[in-house]
This record gives sequence, structure tokens and C-alpha cells, in this order.
Amino acid sequence: MSHETQTTVPFPLYRRVADVREAALTIKSLESDSAMKWWKSRARILADQMAASGVPEHVITGEICQFQDAVFRDLATLY
Repeated sequence: MSHETQTTVPFPLYRRVADVREAALTIKSLESDSAMKWWKSRARILADQMAASGVPEHVITGEICQFQDAVFRDLATLY
């Protein structure tokens, strides 16, 4: 019998509409290299915040991937 602990993220990153839009608009406004640096920094900040709250690494990775997907879908609508 497995006794794994499940972690639920109360408000998933990909559903943070204002954060998704802000990230998409920021990326759109920057040059390619600057946009990549900004994105890596933003993702690290979000991951660090979740880690500080006790969220397991595998959940953090999934959340960042889903957030990235939402940001890039939103970014595609801006073009």
C-alpha cells in the first residue's frame, strides 16, 4: 500500500490570467535575448516561491511548464 503525499497547488500558475498576460506582454516587448533572460528569471522566481512554500520539485516543474504553455499561447494571440 502506497502512502504518498499529494500536494495540491491552490491556484495553479497557468490560471493566473493577469500573470500570464503580463508575462506575454513583457516577452513581446523585449528583444529575443532579453526576453529569454527575463523568462528564465521569472520562472526561477516562481519556482523559488513555490519551493519556499514546500511544494515538491516535480509539482513545481509541472506548474512552470503549464505556465509557460499558457504564456506562449497568450503570446501567440498578440501577433
